[in-house]
Amino acid sequence: MVDLAPYCIPFNAFLANSIREFAAERPDVEVSCVGFYGCPQIWEGVLNFWGQVSFDTEKHSTEHLAKYQHRGPGWYAEDEFGRYCNNPADFAFPDYRCFNFEGLCSPGEVFQSVTGELFELDRDEEGDYLDYDLCRVMWECLFRDVLKNFQDFGQLRRAPIFRMGCRLYEGDLREFWRC
Repeated sequence: MVDLAPYCIPFNAFLANSIREFAAERPDVEVSCVGFYGCPQIWEGVLNFWGQVSFDTEKHSTEHLAKYQHRGPGWYAEDEFGRYCNNPADFAFPDYRCFNFEGLCSPGEVFQSVTGELFELDRDEEGDYLDYDLCRVMWECLFRDVLKNFQDFGQLRRAPIFRMGCRLYEGDLREFWRC
């Protein structure tokens, strides 16, 4: 069984350090959103997961909307505060820092979430793991709880409407919320 709870502390530290470094390097940038983009990979039969933290500004998000909103809601998100860019890869400061969850497990193992729930990975007809399912397990077992409870924004200059969230490799696994 793969217990993802031990990843909470290093992932939390990665986020806090990335935010502190960004704030120190760019103290005048008012950030409207911090996003994490995650992606699964299988190397030599071992499941790995990597992701990058990105930062967006209100101005950049507005420009992104003007350019892409005609393509439909797959290109943005909307909440009670308005529409915004929800793809960290498209943020003003994409791919700022990378975090690797190397060697999560060998195929066939069960994941245990930070809350104790158990998840098994689904396979396709050939018996291969589905990228979507690894994303789902990582979301359910780690990212959702860690990101929603994250509060260490340090000296980051935050916009009046400030969001944080996550988008995983499979586009329908994304969620952003106001902090």
